[in-house]
Parts: sequence; structure tokens; C-alpha cells
Amino acid sequence: MREYFESIIDVCPFSLKSFDAGKIPVLKYSTELIDMLYLQLKHYDAVLFKCHTSIDRDTLESMAHELQISHPDAEWFWSHPIDGYKSTVVPALIMQNRKNLVLARKQFKLMRNAETVD
Repeated sequence: MREYFESIIDVCPFSLKSFDAGKIPVLKYSTELIDMLYLQLKHYDAVLFKCHTSIDRDTLESMAHELQISHPDAEWFWSHPIDGYKSTVVPALIMQNRKNLVLARKQFKLMRNAETVD
């Protein structure tokens, strides 16, 4: 999965560092794991759940939407290999620590703005 985080560094510059630091575990999808790690999300920047390869894109998107409703303190994303560009190699759901995400987005915006000033 390190290759995936390397591939998204231009849009998510902190993900590779977080992954390397063990702050983004990559686990097999399970509702029990989601419920358990949701309660411990303050210890992680994100959790990537690999889903079964038979899950289609629309189902994955629906799952992420339902999880956003049932687990609102996290930000939910999905990735499906059918989309190609910067996608995970298997269908995946990503549960992200909302507070860390807001902070990372602010830092990213500051970095990007500093680059345009130079």
C-alpha cells in the first residue's frame, strides 16, 4: 500500500508520512473493526479498509455515505480501482480523523499558497 500513498502525495502530502509512522493502518474491511477503530480514531490520522474485490464502485460509494451517517465524527472516502488515476488497487473505504483532516488541509493550503508567492 505504500505505493498508493506515494501516488497521492501531490493531493494528500501528509498521507505517506502518516502511513510510514503507523498512523494509517491498512486492514481488511469488517464492520466490527470499523466500530472499534471509530472509537479509537483520535490515535490515527486515518484507517484504510480493503474491501472485497467483487464490490462495485456504486456499492462502495453507498457504503461510504451510510458510514458518514452512522459514524459522523469521521470523514469517509472511498476508492475503487476502476477509476484508475490515484485509486487504490483494491476497493477501499477510508475513515479519516476529521480534526486531523481539517488541520492537514489548512497546512496544505498554506504550503500551496507559499509556493505561489515564491
